[in-house]
Amino acid sequence: MSEYQWFVEPKNSLTNEAIAAELAASGRASDTEIRSRAGERMYRVEWSFIRSLYELRNGSMSFSVYNRIGRDGTPRNVTGIADRMCGKKPSSSVKKAKSGLATLRRNTKTV
Repeated sequence: MSEYQWFVEPKNSLTNEAIAAELAASGRASDTEIRSRAGERMYRVEWSFIRSLYELRNGSMSFSVYNRIGRDGTPRNVTGIADRMCGKKPSSSVKKAKSGLATLRRNTKTV
């Protein structure tokens, strides 16, 4: 069975500091930092750490999530999937569109 490796890439210095502090507090900071092919800083973490980042997330934190299969796979950006799995709230425009669609469906059924 293949095992996924998870990575998080901070998009700003505040997020980088928060991730580094969380890893240091848990004693996992020593071997987690790597560089992407583009030279960006990434951290190899467990999925549970990514979920905790979503819980800590505030308006100024920004990061991307990557995974790969095994040690030799190519990391792929799975931020959108992680957003959905970790319960990122939809934007107000998405909420409005869903509400409008639900109203339209109700009105269509009554005709």
